[in-house]
Amino acid sequence: MVTTLAPAAKRIESLDFVRGCAVFGILLMNVAGMGLGNLA
Repeated sequence: MVTTLAPAAKRIESLDFVRGCAVFGILLMNVAGMGLGNLA
């Protein structure tokens, strides 16, 4: 499977921002889950 990035002019910045927030939220929940152990 080969994936290529779209040219910078065609990228939708708002979609990139939403994806970034989603990834950050997943990371935050993983950090909290690992830090709290069985309490989370």
